[in-house]
Formats: sequence, structure tokens, C-alpha cells
Amino acid sequence: MTLKWFPETAGVRLGDSLEVDSDGNISSKVAGWAHMKPVAATYTAGNYAAATMTTLAATANTVQLYPAIWAESFTIDAIAYACTTASTTGVCKAAVYASNNDGRPTGTPLITGAQQSNTATGTKEDATVSLAIKAGRQYWLAIHTGTANVTVRAIAVGGLSALGTTPAATTSYTGLTYSQTYSSGLPDLTSVSWASANLSTAARPAIYLRVA
Repeated sequence: MTLKWFPETAGVRLGDSLEVDSDGNISSKVAGWAHMKPVAATYTAGNYAAATMTTLAATANTVQLYPAIWAESFTIDAIAYACTTASTTGVCKAAVYASNNDGRPTGTPLITGAQQSNTATGTKEDATVSLAIKAGRQYWLAIHTGTANVTVRAIAVGGLSALGTTPAATTSYTGLTYSQTYSSGLPDLTSVSWASANLSTAARPAIYLRVA
């Protein structure tokens, strides 16, 4: 058998061990990470450091995103976020995007949760979705907020991956933002020219994926 390396396989890095699923898709086990396959009926919100949760006022008419990679493959059957301060008119949708070969979010969402009302605090979940998460591939977890700001559970800056910085900065970039009128729906990000204005140094709204 001949092993071929495909440099354009999104999310696969040199040094990772490759696996091929029954459909012929190539993914990888992330090299050098301590990891465990998520347990069924529990939630995962990405690879953030423990005990680093906070809250964040999600910006109206804005999509906020952060990246996540898992070292094991699994399937999800729900997507959720947590409202910590109620809003009589605020609505949100959670979503998952794929990454392109530059590690940036691309395309239309792989899954989009149903619109959630935030008239009361608590977990806002859509349990009608399904998505196979592939080991070693990067995904972008997102929330789209309507015209009224909603405060949600968030991952603090200290728990997130640093996506860049500047020599004079005391903070690092933690994710991306994209302006989109809520009524227009979650955007197709294929042709977006990401710029410094899209970078965020703030906490990121935690998007919870339930393991099937």
C-alpha cells in the first residue's frame, strides 16, 4: 500500500497521524495533545482551559466566532448556548462553520440551530441537528445575535487560543466578528476578505455541542 500526503487537506498538519473513514475522507489525530473522546450525552464547547468561563454581551446584528479542534471523531445531536441575562426581544442562533486551508471560517454553516428566544435565562438548545465532527479538523463555533443585545455564557480570554497579536499589544486575538443583519440569516463566508477589523480580543460566546 502506498501512503500519499495531500497538502491541501484542510485541518491536517504535518506530524499528525492520519486516518481515513469509510467515505474516504482524510482526517488526523492531533499530535501532542492530551485528549479523550467526548462522552455521550455531555457537551463540549471546544478546547478552552478549565475554569475560565465568564459572560459577554453579544453584539447586535453580529456573528461572533472562535475556532475549535478535537483529537477524536464524534457525532453531535444538539447545539446550544447559555443566556445569563434575559432580554424581552433579543434572539440568537448558534452555528458551526468549516475551516478553509488558511484556517479561516468558510462557506455556509454546516449546521444552524433554530432561533432561540431569550426572555428567560438558561440553556438555549436545538436538539434537531446532527453533525459528524472529524478528528484533527478545525471548526468555527458561532453565534448570530439579533437587534437586542443578549448576555451569554462565554469563554474568558485566558482560556482561548491566541490567533495573533502585535508587538505593542498586551492582549491577543481570540476570534473573529462579522457584521450581518440578523434578518438576513447566517452568512456565506466563502468570499469574505478577513481583515484586522474582524479580529476580536474579547471573550467568546460559548457554543455547546452535545455528543450523541
